[in-house]
Amino acid sequence: MDTTRSAASVGLLSSDRRLSYTVTGPAAGPTLVTVHGVTGSSAALHGQTVHLAAAGYRVITVDLLGHGSSPRFSADDLKRAAAPDAAVDTMIDLVEEIAASHGPVGLIGHSMGGAVMAEVAVRVGPEKVACAVLEDPAWLTEEQADGYRERGPRGASDDLVRARRDPGAVVKELFEQRPQRAPEDAVVSVLSWMRTDPELVRLGQVAPSTPWQDVAAALKVPTMVITSDTSEVLVGADQRRELEVIGNELVEVAEVPNAGHGVRQDQPEGFFAVVDPFLAEHLR
Repeated sequence: MDTTRSAASVGLLSSDRRLSYTVTGPAAGPTLVTVHGVTGSSAALHGQTVHLAAAGYRVITVDLLGHGSSPRFSADDLKRAAAPDAAVDTMIDLVEEIAASHGPVGLIGHSMGGAVMAEVAVRVGPEKVACAVLEDPAWLTEEQADGYRERGPRGASDDLVRARRDPGAVVKELFEQRPQRAPEDAVVSVLSWMRTDPELVRLGQVAPSTPWQDVAAALKVPTMVITSDTSEVLVGADQRRELEVIGNELVEVAEVPNAGHGVRQDQPEGFFAVVDPFLAEHLR
């Protein structure tokens, strides 16, 4: 399987905003653009990338702005508390560039990346986006958003400090907490933390400023929202009720039992059991 490393020029705010990404899978396959969540990286999506490439997709796995090998956020992004919005804008430019040369693409995003990709799908439109898969997107209730702003920055900053000070101990701790996950997941998580812009973590904001309800209502491509039946997921009963009220027939919810926020990591078989047929139907 051929894998190449490249970078995309996106030109947002300054000419040096170049997102880092990997391309995996057959060059002629349907194209998927995938992104991770906050403090993640393209490497954190390795298992998903391997699975999808083996299924025949051309998978472009991106480091979001402020993560991995992509540029850090600008002072203006942080001053305006607009870091997730900047992540949306850079992804829009990248997706439009890819779709211009390869045709309509599928989008997959986890957590913050899921919220970002949902807005990308709305703003780019069905001419260039075929479908979207949102793994427990950061579609937060007000209580969740307030809690993250209050507690998240300190907790995440502590994780970053600990990861840099004693990465081996943190890897061991993560593996013990999630023994069902692939062993390399803990290693990649710690490495990804260490390559995250600390200013994003201190900001305590992980979702774009557009209300997620407006985004869900405006989606014009087939969209699958993946969640679980545990208390660890972001998209719980409240959001599911709101989605029912919104009533966008293009948006469906799939529940994978017994998973935490990282559904694909906790229950990979269940995750791909719903993702594979969805992509087969909507991305050719």
